[in-house]
Amino acid sequence: MDKRELLAEFNKQLDELDKFQTFIEKASASTKFSATVVAKVVADNTAKIKGVVDVLEPLVGQLKDGITSLKSDRSVVEETAGVARLGLEELELRKEIGEIDDAEFGKESVGFKSELENAASMMTEIDSDLSALQATLDRWLAARPGQAPAPAPAAAPAAAAASVVAAPPVQETELEYDDEPVADDDDDAFADVGRGSGVHAERVSVRDDVSMVFETAEESGSIEAAEEESGLAFGEDELGDLGEDLQSDAGPSPVTGDAVVVQNEGTRDEIIYRFSGDVISLGRGRDNTVQVKNDSKVSRYHCKVFRRDGAYYIEDNKSANGTLVDGELITEKRLLGGEELVVGETFFKFRLRG
Repeated sequence: MDKRELLAEFNKQLDELDKFQTFIEKASASTKFSATVVAKVVADNTAKIKGVVDVLEPLVGQLKDGITSLKSDRSVVEETAGVARLGLEELELRKEIGEIDDAEFGKESVGFKSELENAASMMTEIDSDLSALQATLDRWLAARPGQAPAPAPAAAPAAAAASVVAAPPVQETELEYDDEPVADDDDDAFADVGRGSGVHAERVSVRDDVSMVFETAEESGSIEAAEEESGLAFGEDELGDLGEDLQSDAGPSPVTGDAVVVQNEGTRDEIIYRFSGDVISLGRGRDNTVQVKNDSKVSRYHCKVFRRDGAYYIEDNKSANGTLVDGELITEKRLLGGEELVVGETFFKFRLRG
């Protein structure tokens, strides 16, 4: 069964499931009929639901396999695009230093541009299929029988959120969230398909004084301003989102030092997430590196901050409400340190320590 047939059959069965569940709810709420009649109607529709579930359960595995396969395809396309991007940047550098002229650049860059255009087209198709499969899986997780509403998350103790400037130090509070209930269907989400899943950041105690870990760019001048970038001979519209990184003449300069993402910087609720891999993912889903709770405007897998070719970038994962960097709505943007990141209604800072 191909993806289109799978989605059509799965959603058809989910519509049947919704219908029978509605019948049960209406019958149970009725006060005009005897309890015996109500119980019979409920039992009949419960049996019908069981039949639908028997059809759906084998399809759930196919749905998850489809998501895993698409994510693998996406990684391959990203790798291919990365190679083409570097090849094009190399040609830009050779043209800049006079090793090749404009005519030679135009001839040699055709293949790289074609690969990037093809990659952008393939990524659009893959992301569309991924979105459709994930939405159907989410619908099943929310609609399947026997799901009780998840309890609201407990309020954090006041002692767990001391100011970063407080002294003397007290015992650190571990900021656990992996086993806490969430007020949505994340408890049973398909963990293997989360953006950035399997890559975790080291969560630092709120006692760490961020002002002692590193200085801002204004205080130390250690982070140099990025050179003004010049556009290539082709426009972003031709390449889509994959073309954004092609505007630098010689590619991004490697960034040295540690990077951290700071939530609620300077407040009593400050949390510091330090890179231990190459990606920090942010979203409502439990398998994100940074799980953002109690913010209805944050998508399940909202965005990610990642390291590429020695530089740091942030990429929005086609979230419903977008990702802002210093007030600018972005698709992908290079980070130099000190930027304010807004995810839903939650604020973060991206910091670099030299």
